[in-house]
Amino acid sequence: MLCYALCSYILDIRKVRLWSAPFLVFGANAILFFMFAGIVARILIMIPVADTSLKSAINAGFFGKYNV
Repeated sequence: MLCYALCSYILDIRKVRLWSAPFLVFGANAILFFMFAGIVARILIMIPVADTSLKSAINAGFFGKYNV
């Protein structure tokens, strides 16, 4: 609640909006970015790397030590 009050004060009262531009773009185009994420995920699955997909290779690289 305190974080919301601080952001509201900075954005609405002080009118400091330079750093908030990326949030406005992502907020206004949320459906577009949701669809883009799905397309990127499908492309990562379709790209072969050795005997697996690029998505599996990336997941193994980042989260391989956490697999049981």
